[in-house]
Parts: sequence; C-alpha cells; structure tokens
Amino acid sequence: MHNRIADYLPGAGSSPSEKGPNQLFRDAFANFSLRGVLDPVEQVVKSHPGAALATAFIVGVTVAWWIKRR
Repeated sequence: MHNRIADYLPGAGSSPSEKGPNQLFRDAFANFSLRGVLDPVEQVVKSHPGAALATAFIVGVTVAWWIKRR
C-alpha cells in the first residue's frame, strides 16, 4: 500500500529548531501503536463474547439515554 500522506510530510533533515508545533506533535506520537491498545481488548472479546455483547448493549443504551436527556 502506498502512503500518500508521506509525500507531503517534511523531510527528516530538518533541525528541531525548524519544527513547528504540528511536527513536534507528530514526533511525540510517532511510536504510538493503536494495535497495541486494541489487541488486549480483542482477546477479551474473543474469550467472552456474551459479556462483550452485553457491555456494548448497556453502553449503547446509556449513551442513547444521555443524549435524549440533553
């Protein structure tokens, strides 16, 4: 898969003093992996599908009730 966004990102040759706030924010989260966060959740759902479905239903009802009250 071709990363189209990488074509627009500034090169790695820029010094830290030349980096703006957006580049510093990107650098702070460069090593963040959403997969590392979601894998444990996926394992729980695989091992307890009924509890996961019940939890999703309760969360959905709670959010709907909260939206309706606003």
